[in-house]
Amino acid sequence: MPMKLRDVQQALNGVKTASKLRVLLEDGRLALEDLMPLMQALPARSQAVLNWRLGLADGKPLSLDAIGRKLGSIPDSKSVTGKRVRQLEIDALGKLRDPLLYPENEPPADWEPVVWRALCRIPTSGRRLVYNRLKSIKPPDGRVTPEAALDLAIHRRLPGVGTKIAAWLSEALLAEKAASANGTLTESKVK
Repeated sequence: MPMKLRDVQQALNGVKTASKLRVLLEDGRLALEDLMPLMQALPARSQAVLNWRLGLADGKPLSLDAIGRKLGSIPDSKSVTGKRVRQLEIDALGKLRDPLLYPENEPPADWEPVVWRALCRIPTSGRRLVYNRLKSIKPPDGRVTPEAALDLAIHRRLPGVGTKIAAWLSEALLAEKAASANGTLTESKVK
């Protein structure tokens, strides 16, 4: 039976290296089919590093130096040291523990649930940026409401957030407000 995303996130807490993640997979405390949807949400380079470190491609985990050579052989890439590969691995595992990958998590106390659901509709590539911007630009009453988030998105008052991401947020907020008005919860993501 597949694990809930929250359980996967909890299983990943404290996992700071791919070797520890490999132990979880080998012990059966975490199933690969539960991990794969989360890995697919990662940037391609992070996915590649974890795939190679875990040996998912051919069953043989690669060393940090071997991965560095593979990354360095990609056209227009610079040579990558084993130390840099370790940093990429740690970064990728940190992204897997990011609560924004898990839409069913409870929203922060000062966020209205509809804004959280809208945020979780945004593709993962822009989700963290929007979350940080919305967190840093609090409305006067201190709560992140749909109206406040929509106002920020529409008027592009989210410094550092591109037009496309602001449009995703606007579209997601409007869809969530409509769904809330109809009494339905939506699961689809903005494309």
